[in-house]
Amino acid sequence: MRFQSPLSNLSDVLSQVKDAAKHYQETLTRNEAATRAALIDPVLRALGWDTANTNMVEVEKTLGQVKADYALFDYNKEPKVVVEAKSLGTNLNQPNLIMSLVSYAFQGRLNEVFLTDGIVWSHFDTFQPRNVSPAKTINIETDDPVACAAYLVQHLDAAQFWPEGETIDILAQKINELENTIATLQKDVASLRATCPVNPAGDGQIPTSRPSQIPPGMVFVDLHTITDATGKGVASLRLPDGTVLNTKSWTAVLRACFGTMNSRNSQWSLDKWSRPRQGRVASDHPTLEAQYGTTSI
Repeated sequence: MRFQSPLSNLSDVLSQVKDAAKHYQETLTRNEAATRAALIDPVLRALGWDTANTNMVEVEKTLGQVKADYALFDYNKEPKVVVEAKSLGTNLNQPNLIMSLVSYAFQGRLNEVFLTDGIVWSHFDTFQPRNVSPAKTINIETDDPVACAAYLVQHLDAAQFWPEGETIDILAQKINELENTIATLQKDVASLRATCPVNPAGDGQIPTSRPSQIPPGMVFVDLHTITDATGKGVASLRLPDGTVLNTKSWTAVLRACFGTMNSRNSQWSLDKWSRPRQGRVASDHPTLEAQYGTTSI
């Protein structure tokens, strides 16, 4: 029974690439794009790189003044590896090819560069004056497939650049969920502002009772001190200027707050909220003070 492991799975892919190179040799020696699709992309995918996702892999990526065939990114969208592709059978020792790799390394500030025709993979990890030789060259056709797989896993596996347990699909899903949540909140804010009661005079103010109209004995508490509003009603809301709003529910309090911010063209930002000092809030937002009533919520 054949033993199954990530290494054996990759060695199987390398064997398939070897067979494809023989079967389609005539086409692949003349066509770099076909070489990428038939020989190089399968190896990158087997190493965890989703070649269809530009958050991980970008083809024809411009780095400074040069353009790389493949740029492989980490989870911060920083390029970490460049793979330069050539058609099958290309002489990879040509000086002009080596110098293009040097340009990639310096323009992209990279330490890992691969040059391949799909069968021969040359790995460059250090470029020194008068020393531009590859650190390692593997040949899928002649070298042991397990040894080739082991080297590629060690130096080209996507797991080195992405957090453990965080696949690109999971990260993309989280981003989409966050964007949907933000869109929903924006709609809710717009709806609340649109439905807030506005003074018929057209001055954008909410109908209120002025400070002089506050009944004797009315006591306000800071909303930030309320940890559990279950079973508690709210009778009035006091704004920073002392204006008192007659509210009968927590929903009315929320709408009044949004309406006041809207009428003042305020920008709602969490870092503007501050703790009240001596019954006041150091911001232009409605004071978080309310009077309890007896109506249950």
